[in-house]
Amino acid sequence: GRAEWIKFFGLIYGRENVADSLFSVMDSNYCALKKLASAEKKRPQILMDKKTGPVWYVPGGGSTIGSIIKDANAWYAFSDNSSPGSLALSFEKVLEKAEKADIWVLRYGGSEPISYESLLEEFPGYENFKAFKIRNCFGCNVDKTKFYEETPFHPDYLLADFIQMAHPEVKGIGGLKYFRKIK
Repeated sequence: GRAEWIKFFGLIYGRENVADSLFSVMDSNYCALKKLASAEKKRPQILMDKKTGPVWYVPGGGSTIGSIIKDANAWYAFSDNSSPGSLALSFEKVLEKAEKADIWVLRYGGSEPISYESLLEEFPGYENFKAFKIRNCFGCNVDKTKFYEETPFHPDYLLADFIQMAHPEVKGIGGLKYFRKIK
């Protein structure tokens, strides 16, 4: 839905045809990626983001991220919550719902790449998550990528990343655009 704003901007700037064309390409790419992911048999569980102070903000199940995870044929730990915004949860609540998540995907900012060691220094409780234990975590440094600038108009880029993280066996998508495997 957010990507449709490009049509509005096209109308404002007298570039309706260009905007409609850009939206059509994005929509076609998104639908093709969703179909590709739907063929996968397994649906790994995904945990999002990390604690900020005493609170762990996670996207609601009805959010853009929640919808994209579903379209990537993965299971989002908080998909049962239909909120379109963020949920402010305690560490204990996140651990209860997502301790066994297969993949941990987090967005962060900073001058240095995130690592397992830096995560433990930040909060030792992270080691309780399965994805941390099996070293299946991915990070996006939002200070060094165009994550927030591009994904509202290109959810297809974000869907491609989630498919690659959830289904690395799927070929022909390309490399990860925003996320990197944490080392």
